[in-house]
Amino acid sequence: MIKNHKKAQVTVFIILGLIILLVTGILIYFSTEVFKYAGLDEQFVPVAKYTEQCIEDVASQGIFLAGMQGGYIYPPYEEDEAYLNTGFPVTYWFLAGEDRSVTILKLESDLELYLKNNLNNCLNNYAEFSNEFEITDLNEEDLAFDVDIEAKEVNIASAIPVQISDSSSTATMPELKISFDNTIGNKIFLAYKIMKAENEDGFLEFYTNEIIAASAWLPYEGFDFTCRPSRWRVDEMKDYIQQAVAVNIPFLMFKGTDYEKTGDLYYDKIYLVDVGASGVKDLQVRTSYNPRWNMDLDVNPSKNGVVTDIKMVGQTIAIPCIKVFHHKYTVYYPILFEINDEENSNYPFFFATPVIMTRNEPDRYAEMEPWPSETDAIRNAEFCSETTKITNYSLNADGSITTEETELPSWTNSLDVIAMDSLYGFDQILEDVEISYRCGRFQCEIGATEYGSGNILVAYPLLSSTFPDCLNG
Repeated sequence: MIKNHKKAQVTVFIILGLIILLVTGILIYFSTEVFKYAGLDEQFVPVAKYTEQCIEDVASQGIFLAGMQGGYIYPPYEEDEAYLNTGFPVTYWFLAGEDRSVTILKLESDLELYLKNNLNNCLNNYAEFSNEFEITDLNEEDLAFDVDIEAKEVNIASAIPVQISDSSSTATMPELKISFDNTIGNKIFLAYKIMKAENEDGFLEFYTNEIIAASAWLPYEGFDFTCRPSRWRVDEMKDYIQQAVAVNIPFLMFKGTDYEKTGDLYYDKIYLVDVGASGVKDLQVRTSYNPRWNMDLDVNPSKNGVVTDIKMVGQTIAIPCIKVFHHKYTVYYPILFEINDEENSNYPFFFATPVIMTRNEPDRYAEMEPWPSETDAIRNAEFCSETTKITNYSLNADGSITTEETELPSWTNSLDVIAMDSLYGFDQILEDVEISYRCGRFQCEIGATEYGSGNILVAYPLLSSTFPDCLNG
């Protein structure tokens, strides 16, 4: 009797389980089919599902485009300098002291506009159903979308007011809501954390300086006890640093992300960056630099593109065979970041930033004071400018003062210059000779001698130009 009672209990539980599964299935069906397409006749449901698939496909295309362009589907910056050209334009998230990172709100707005502009490229005015139903043409102006981007999901609500008809009934497309997995939101979050750390701490500038300092070939800091001359050409140093950065920067790893250790203690310890990001363990970050993207380099001290050691000087004479290295590097070059994850590997996210280092220090906001030599260069450029800005003041009848800024030419002295070969005297007049003009400690580049220069045609090359005003020039 006890055994039969237990069997009966088991049977009851099995039946209850089946009932629960059946009820759950019915609820799921009604929530996904009946309630979702409320007011839409059953024969029209395939049209709604087709529309949903097109919305997801077009939205995914927009997200891919945004990922390639630094988060912008419609980049807001017109100047070419706002983008790193990698074969496709990647937006700089920082430029000239300005934060240019995309916001989630901006991407949501871009995606809504992208759907509005491109959905019918997928739907094709429902030509797929032309043999079954009559469906009114789409009017882009009547389409409306509400996009919500979360960390790992994209939600889209749409209003597509088309009418669907067959021989027996007519219905209007209901509001459609779709959700699909995509980690674009989490990628933007991680990119934001990386840029915040870079703009506050300058970790890219730190690694640039580390790469230079670790080189056995580049002059940096210290002493050398040798009588052998030490000379470096700046253009060769630039090539060397470009290659060194291209090789070393990809070793950067970010705490909390999906990174692999190199097995080298130096890189695994020194090249691990903590940007304070959490919830990104499924994301991978790749950092790269391509020498084709160029690099601006200035080394101090240097002269005429050549860098030497600094001679050790005693009270009266230079001390031979003792060389001092105390060299400062000013560098500007772009870095490209790529954020990806295995589940969404078809949707990479790229963004770029310049590395801005002045005299071995991060200088993202141009806060480093110029050296005297740099100040002289600035003043020289001001003196050699061909125009001068002046402000005119005028007194109005009501007693107020009006100011107007105008530009006047500052090169007012006209001269014709010819260049003679000192070896042949007046018998040889030279073409394509660069002419400069010195006034005190300022030197201006004027131009080059050429045939046809000036208002009077002559049979020899000359430079006909105005020159800056200068007392005793």
